[in-house]
Amino acid sequence: MKSSDGRAGSGGQVEIPGFDVSRAKDDRRPKDEKPAVKAEIPPTLEEWVDLYAAAGALKSLAPWTWMCDDEVFGVKDPESGVIGCCSVMGNLG
Repeated sequence: MKSSDGRAGSGGQVEIPGFDVSRAKDDRRPKDEKPAVKAEIPPTLEEWVDLYAAAGALKSLAPWTWMCDDEVFGVKDPESGVIGCCSVMGNLG
């Protein structure tokens, strides 16, 4: 698509053949409904202490000496239930 000045694109947007821009903008939610957003609460001093203790425990395990870079494991957040994927790098030194 060419803009009025003859250059390709429209307002910084690039037209992709076979991609319907009108469908991409339609999120199927009513206009008055907003997505749920949680207010982020900063960590407490106790949580920082726990985090640094966990980091120290991880360092003492030295998993980079016995795990390879292609191994992946999951860590579950006990509050939200979300599982994050982790890997350990550094096995090659």
